[in-house]
Amino acid sequence: MIYVRRLTDDELIELKRMTRQAPGRVSQRAQMILLSAQRRTVPEIATIFSVSRATVRFWIRQFEAAGPAALHDHPRSGRPRKVNGEAEAALVRLLSRDPMQVDASYLATFWTTAMLVLALATQLQLQVCRTTVRNVLQRLKLRWRRPRLAMPRKSDPEKARKQWAIAEAVITAGPDAVVLYADESRVQTLPLLRAMWQWLGEQIRVPTPARIPRARSSAP
Repeated sequence: MIYVRRLTDDELIELKRMTRQAPGRVSQRAQMILLSAQRRTVPEIATIFSVSRATVRFWIRQFEAAGPAALHDHPRSGRPRKVNGEAEAALVRLLSRDPMQVDASYLATFWTTAMLVLALATQLQLQVCRTTVRNVLQRLKLRWRRPRLAMPRKSDPEKARKQWAIAEAVITAGPDAVVLYADESRVQTLPLLRAMWQWLGEQIRVPTPARIPRARSSAP
């Protein structure tokens, strides 16, 4: 029957600490070693933790070879990113252009993750999901949010002449004249704002319409 070797005082202290503070998998391995040190058999330990006997024997051998440090997980390199530098550069180029300039079939004025997935598949033959594209855009400091409305720039070439005409009419009015002031307003349709991908810290401003063209009569 396989049992762990006699534990030193330092190993016993470290194993007990690992059972309380280490991640779940590592804590479980430390408990296996402590139970084995109490002369609990491999089948008993395997039943307690619902693992195979081979797993219990493996971690006992790991501990025998290198002590408590051998019970920790080794760093993993992970799967390489599917969206590399070339794909990231392609995403930036796409976002800087109108979608209909890239492909007239998109029929949209701003990019969505679904459209970017399709564009990457068409241009780079790269198959990725929407979540992957969204994560890449956020890594590139892009955020999905609505733009803001901005006041239009008013440039009426007749403004000075109109102001002088009003002043002159008031000055030349007789002492018994009654001066009435009236203001005007226009009912304007604001553009519909939808969320879009924007660079972090550079929120897009959409100017409100300065004027609405008058409807022309269709009568002859």
